[in-house]
Amino acid sequence: MSDINKHILQLLRQSKLVYPGRDGKIYCPFGIYTDVTLYAEVLAHLLLLEACIVIRKNKTARTGHEYADAIKKHFGINIQVGEKE
Repeated sequence: MSDINKHILQLLRQSKLVYPGRDGKIYCPFGIYTDVTLYAEVLAHLLLLEACIVIRKNKTARTGHEYADAIKKHFGINIQVGEKE
């Protein structure tokens, strides 16, 4: 896989579950400090693919907000679009 997408990297940083190393890789501070770049990228891709499946299967949504709500419902997220955590 190539360099991790900048949007995915930003979300990973916000999660505080990983941190970027000086070498461009992503590390997990829990247990042994292990490079988890590949795992993080694969997880992000799987989440995005799952969201795409939700969108394709949705036959009732008419707006972006409705699609966003369908994705959030699928993943069990209760935040309204535009709200902050």
